[in-house]
Amino acid sequence: MPEYLYTARLANGKIFQDAISAQNRQDALQYLLGKNYTIVDFREQNDNVLTQDIFAKWTKINDKTMLSFVKRFTFLIHSGIPVYKCVSILSEQVKDNKLKTSLNAILEQLNNGESLSEALQKHPKTFSTMFINMVKVGEQSGKIEQALSGMRNFMEKEIEFKAKLKSAMTYPTFMFFTSIAVMIVMFSFVFPRFIDIFDQIGMETPAATQIMINVSDFFSENFSKIVLAAAFAFFGIKAALSRPEVRLQYDRFKSKMPIMGPLIEKLMLVRVTRTLAILLKTGVPLIEALTITRDIADNKSVSAQMDYVIQGIKEGEKLSDALRRTDMFPPFIADTITIGEKGGILPSVLGDLANQFDVEVSEKAERISAMVEPIMIIFLGLMMVFIAMAVIVPMFNMAGSINHGSM
Repeated sequence: MPEYLYTARLANGKIFQDAISAQNRQDALQYLLGKNYTIVDFREQNDNVLTQDIFAKWTKINDKTMLSFVKRFTFLIHSGIPVYKCVSILSEQVKDNKLKTSLNAILEQLNNGESLSEALQKHPKTFSTMFINMVKVGEQSGKIEQALSGMRNFMEKEIEFKAKLKSAMTYPTFMFFTSIAVMIVMFSFVFPRFIDIFDQIGMETPAATQIMINVSDFFSENFSKIVLAAAFAFFGIKAALSRPEVRLQYDRFKSKMPIMGPLIEKLMLVRVTRTLAILLKTGVPLIEALTITRDIADNKSVSAQMDYVIQGIKEGEKLSDALRRTDMFPPFIADTITIGEKGGILPSVLGDLANQFDVEVSEKAERISAMVEPIMIIFLGLMMVFIAMAVIVPMFNMAGSINHGSM
């Protein structure tokens, strides 16, 4: 009897790994789903790297591709086409290989009598936790079109938000990496040629030139070591951040950084309030909506705060009261949510808060961009002045010495 390895998430959010023996993959999956596990990874134990898609672990479906898929799905459902036929049509239309493969597998699972949400759960690397849960709620309430429409709205807002943030930060980022690249090229390849000329002449070098020579010698002699050290540092930091306790401290540190810290906090508030608003509007129960929001936050500090909120709700607290016990949400958020709870308009209030934070993030990102641009220009200007002093001044001295010697 074959054995299958799986990674699953429990209802409380805990993730664990285990193995199960079954007659076939279908029996194993049905058994696990019967325990209400959310399957994160599933494979036969004798699978190896030669039988797996070696790129699947790193590839990710483009946000716009997924948005196009959700839009088409919503349109087909709205037209009254059955789910199976919708998936069949979409599997023929999509061009992304990973999405096409998943849809073909889902077709087979639907044909075997599974619901759409059950089939989607077996493809967690293709479909997000939020998408899977919204489809599940849509099936249970008989409002799958509304669920898909809510997911479409969420993805449109996310893409628009990321585009605005990227636009505001592109120029400062480009300037920073360009200045670093220029310095590396100058000190590693350009300056050594000037240094050879100065050495041959044997002239006395000014202080700025001597600094340039020392830095250039260091880069030239240790270039491979610097690259190797940078690579080790990159992978070392990445490995350290894979540990939950380190990632928690890192995420907390990010929100406390000068300049960027407030922006990061606003980003988290946008993500949390918008996700909750759409989930609750679609009909997802509050605790389940908070759990999904926690899982997609991609920030251990936020996830820890959300755990406190979820625990408070389970103990009978209102959302506004549970939020007041955290240090992630400003007091006015809890006060605003209290109004939404009393008036029965919580999803609408959360949506308004998300829109407000969205505007604040855009404004703050633009201010940071406007502040960083002149700093980078000044830095590049100073660097050019130093280079001029280090190279041009000795060249004038050399020319003066030659003219004096010819007289």
